[in-house]
Amino acid sequence: MSPFVRTVDRSRIATSLQNSAHEYLTRLREFGETEGLPQQWLDALGPGKDDPTFGWMPIGWPPENEADEDAGNPFVSFRLGRKTMEGAEPDQTVVLLASERLSGKFIGSGLGLSMVANLRSTAEGELNAHFIGISASFYGPDTRGLESVDWEEVRTKPAQLLAQLHSEEVKRDIASMLGLTSISVRGARLIWVDGEDEWQVERRGTGRSHSSSGEAISYFFTVVGTPKKAGKVLGRVMLQAHAVGDARLFPIDPPSQATNQGYGKSRPSRSDDELDYYRTTVSGLPYYPRPLVLSSGGHEWLRVVQCPGFVLADHGAPANSPKSVNLPGGTKPPVHSDDFAAVSAFYNVSRIFNRLAAYGLDPFAYFRIGSLPLRLAYRSGMQAGPGKDGRTVNACVQVDGWPFDFVGPTAVGDRPGMEMHLAWADMSRRERKSWNSIDPSPAEPIGIAADDRWIWHEIGHVLLVAAVGELELRFAHSPGDALAAIALDPVSQLSKKGTYWRGMTFPWVFLPRRHDRSVTNGWSWGGTMHSALARVPESTAPRRKAYLSEQILSSSLFRLYRVLGGDTMEETPDDINTRHTASHYCLFLIMQALQLLGTQPAVPLRNDPEQFVDALIDADFGATIFRVASDDGATYYERIGGCAQKVIRWAFEAQGLYAPAGTITNAPGLPPPVDVYIANGRGSESTESEPIEYGPGSYAPVSLHWPLDQNVGDPLPWQAHRNAITVEASGISVVVGNRGSEKATGVTVAVWWREWPINSAPPAWNEPGWTALPATAAQDIEAQADATFGPFQFAPASGQRFIILAKASCLADGAYIDVPARACSYMRTRLIDLVSGDNNMGLRVVTLPLP
Repeated sequence: MSPFVRTVDRSRIATSLQNSAHEYLTRLREFGETEGLPQQWLDALGPGKDDPTFGWMPIGWPPENEADEDAGNPFVSFRLGRKTMEGAEPDQTVVLLASERLSGKFIGSGLGLSMVANLRSTAEGELNAHFIGISASFYGPDTRGLESVDWEEVRTKPAQLLAQLHSEEVKRDIASMLGLTSISVRGARLIWVDGEDEWQVERRGTGRSHSSSGEAISYFFTVVGTPKKAGKVLGRVMLQAHAVGDARLFPIDPPSQATNQGYGKSRPSRSDDELDYYRTTVSGLPYYPRPLVLSSGGHEWLRVVQCPGFVLADHGAPANSPKSVNLPGGTKPPVHSDDFAAVSAFYNVSRIFNRLAAYGLDPFAYFRIGSLPLRLAYRSGMQAGPGKDGRTVNACVQVDGWPFDFVGPTAVGDRPGMEMHLAWADMSRRERKSWNSIDPSPAEPIGIAADDRWIWHEIGHVLLVAAVGELELRFAHSPGDALAAIALDPVSQLSKKGTYWRGMTFPWVFLPRRHDRSVTNGWSWGGTMHSALARVPESTAPRRKAYLSEQILSSSLFRLYRVLGGDTMEETPDDINTRHTASHYCLFLIMQALQLLGTQPAVPLRNDPEQFVDALIDADFGATIFRVASDDGATYYERIGGCAQKVIRWAFEAQGLYAPAGTITNAPGLPPPVDVYIANGRGSESTESEPIEYGPGSYAPVSLHWPLDQNVGDPLPWQAHRNAITVEASGISVVVGNRGSEKATGVTVAVWWREWPINSAPPAWNEPGWTALPATAAQDIEAQADATFGPFQFAPASGQRFIILAKASCLADGAYIDVPARACSYMRTRLIDLVSGDNNMGLRVVTLPLP
């Protein structure tokens, strides 16, 4: 139907275009091409309608009178004109917008329609509108917006609600939370939630702050709350385009980059010119005299401090004074230079703090025990062991002591601060700046601050101190190795070069640590490598660095990432998104779990990884929608919470946790006493030395790729095995196993189906279209046995492609969707996430008749 052409009346062009646009929408609806578009919106846009909650935005730009008091209103439809050639009619395009409003005022909700119409004059002098496209943003399934309520029944009427959206009280609340002034609410999105508040309100707007030098800085913010309360912060982004510089930095460590250079050419011992190949220009960095400081919400998050004991240029600087770096652009600063180390420290740690905030974890709130700002000593020595002069390949985090006894009182500024000490990345090469015949030109090394993987490791200690008050876990050194591996894997070229390369945790500033250790080689929670640390009493702090156990931890957590989507190596946009989403969600779970471990005054840390596993599970259970934007803002990585609990437990079980007590066991641990499952194609996992076989019902990592044209005869590895869900003339049969050690009693099976047309996007759970089949009788299943359920009557039209979804449940082992408190039980959830994360679920793609 595109383009849709209608003649419009020049004398009332706006009304004529709107009426034609409504006709176009109606035609699209008749052809089934407006799925999800609320019927109320379509009705509201009809000729002569004046709906109070939805309508066309007037054509207002460019303004007819620039002096008009509302000439700059952005909530308008607009014209685009482009001159082509002299004497010819200019191209004319109108972009019609329709959106939500209250009491005649558009509220900038970001929900509505956009329609593009090209205007052309005919030979007869008529004006034709060619509608060439439509885009829409609307509420998700089962979400109620402004158009869905009875305004006669609600307590807060439109005019009052509009006033509350931008009330001075709410803006003061926002200013207080964010440490900003001059708050302007620029848009609001409302979702009906019943109850006393009636609405959930997401507000977006701008505010101002000032740098340490007094420079005004503008920010864009997003908060979510109620009509009367600002609620919590979802995001805060600096809006600034001046007083910043460019620098050549490593976007990720050189070996991880997708280049045609050999591994040896990326080593830190190479020259400046050779290593510059792996750098890219980063803009927006603090430029001299602005210090390398990151602040937000009225709080200073991090500060690169001068290092007078190790850097000649910093000689005489006061303690903890911030560092400033001149950034002239070009190929500066040189890789082997103090300035490169300082800017790299700022860049790499800032990205992690910004990620923490993007995950919804406010850094100021996260640092409950440790105090901000985090100080970064970009050139420093190590207090313990060799390297006190800074000439060592190493890094560490040091914590200030508490100034008072536990009886307090304790002010915010009295909490212990932290300083990250960063030494060299290589001992074999230093380079000098060209001598200007006046100033000394010392030989300068490359700093370990340039290696983002090392920075992630140290951040593991920082987060522990911030949330828990201890530098190390009792059962392992820290989660830092896991953070580094999981954060870098989706963007690392090494992930595609085979097991040996993918499992290297620190491939650039080399350390022989890995995150794919084999449980059969002793890297087991119940095995050889962990046994000494496991015997340390919980009342005693670890007496060793526990780097062996850290590799057991990183292998467990990296497996969790792989199972949740990290092994989806295909390069389609959906598959890339799956891989990145798995990384972000796992990092979020680790960060949130550390917060949950911050119960030291009442429940201290234990020398038991199960305590951490429980915290990870709690973090997943408490999540609803996890959503974070990509670095360029072009896409979102989104996952519904509550679908990872069983995978979390299994990731540690596979590394030897839950092994029989009192024995050294270099093998996977035991499953839960009752663990019912529908068999799929997962069975083994690759490790550093050999594949590990787990058997049916496991969560062995596989690709979660799901082609739109899937061949119905070939179940994908994450889908149910051919023999687990079968379809015959008599109906659907489901085989359920029990990998536990105890009988599963009262096991029931539920089955749903729906049509899945070829080359259409897969449906989601909790959206309309699923048909439930009549249930069959419950059964008991002995340990290590299975039982067949069905047949479930299934007789849709033949020749179509269908998805069959089955769920096995019992009192001792329910499916995720059996628990109303889990977000995945009531929110729209991807089938891939739901099925791959719960072995109680099975999915088959079939046609009738079967081949």
